[in-house]
Amino acid sequence: MKIENILKIIGNTPHIRIHRLYPYHQVWMKLKKNNPGGNIKYIIALSMIEYA
Repeated sequence: MKIENILKIIGNTPHIRIHRLYPYHQVWMKLKKNNPGGNIKYIIALSMIEYA
């Protein structure tokens, strides 16, 4: 995947349903590995920069 602006991919993490592990329940998780560093701190930092 080619990225032109790294700021556009921060916070746009996809949701994935885990139906094989929990077939009788709807369990969803966010795929945080798609963030540039793989964690949530980038969302907070981007929010602070935009606010400033």
